[in-house]
Amino acid sequence: MRIWHSLRGYVIIRIEGVYLERFLNLCMAERIGIWGVGRKSRTVMTARVGVKDFPRLRSVVRRTGCRVSITRRRGGLFLFTRFRFRKFLLGGVAVAAAVVFLLSSYVWSIGIVGVSGTEHASYMRQLKSQGVHIGMFKSALDLRRIEESLVVNNEDVVWACARLSGVRLTIEVVKGEQAPELVDTQTPTRVIATKDAVVDSMVILEGRRMVQNGQTVEKGQELIGGVIEYEDMPQRYVHARGKVYGRVWYSKKASLPLNTVTATDTGRTLTVRYLRLGGWTIPIDPEDVPYQHARTETRDYELIGEGLFVPARVEAVLYIEQDVQQVPADMEALKASAQLKAWEAVKQELPASALIENRDYVYSVVSGRLVCEARVETLEQIGKVVKLNAP
Repeated sequence: MRIWHSLRGYVIIRIEGVYLERFLNLCMAERIGIWGVGRKSRTVMTARVGVKDFPRLRSVVRRTGCRVSITRRRGGLFLFTRFRFRKFLLGGVAVAAAVVFLLSSYVWSIGIVGVSGTEHASYMRQLKSQGVHIGMFKSALDLRRIEESLVVNNEDVVWACARLSGVRLTIEVVKGEQAPELVDTQTPTRVIATKDAVVDSMVILEGRRMVQNGQTVEKGQELIGGVIEYEDMPQRYVHARGKVYGRVWYSKKASLPLNTVTATDTGRTLTVRYLRLGGWTIPIDPEDVPYQHARTETRDYELIGEGLFVPARVEAVLYIEQDVQQVPADMEALKASAQLKAWEAVKQELPASALIENRDYVYSVVSGRLVCEARVETLEQIGKVVKLNAP
């Protein structure tokens, strides 16, 4: 969002008035994009507003009586206006952008995960024989073909996954000896989904494929069947097994108040004393406290030495009046705190072996609170082997 505002342009404004909280509330009600709010004093604050939303502040200014002035102009729009007559400079920027775009169309890094340093060169030669090398066009990559060739050409490789991120090609290899399994191949089984997901890839060791890549599956749905059927032949029950990788989405929300409560001492105090005699409490001073908000400090004074049968003491409660106000929180800091809180909540649901593919945050204002929704997309193993009730 910051990049978008930087490209379109925004202005830093100074807002003066006694109704600053109402000014912010009306901006949110009118869906005017305002951020970077900073309080300078009780009647002055600064903020950032997009160029498109700035003219819409007129109605808010009229309704609140606040004064708004522009202190700075930032972003690509104003930068372009400043340099619009410097054609050679703009031409150089355009050429640089074109070069960056062209270079981003190539593969500039290849990483292989799951192999030792001595095996790395061998796998790189295999990739080169398939036409995969540094400096090739990304559009010429066939990720599925790379995965299949590594599994077919290496007996110890049971699974391979190739992913392209920017200009880097990452290939993850899993070898059979890294996770040996002792399975009872005589017991008929099937593989079902452990959660709702979208199937990304499948490695079937035994059984019948029941779903296709890209298909949405529900928890408990059969992924690899344990019943093999052929024409003019009886059914055959097998021990279905394999790996099914799916894309799973998680979502959690966290909210924080838009305003922070500040309390400052006014200097006015009131002391109320009580006589504590055994289990009785006798007020010495009037108990009416005229302060709406106050903090207390308590002190005890022994009248009779400790250890007697009926100890007596005087308790003095000091009431200190406080001025309590709600101050708009800094929006950027508030978003960062809400984002961290939402991420911690969703992280508790992520499996340890899940690979995070995408992470996004969506903000909204509900009942005076900033709500942050964390949306996480993962790639994880969703298959579970269960016993098949065969006749």
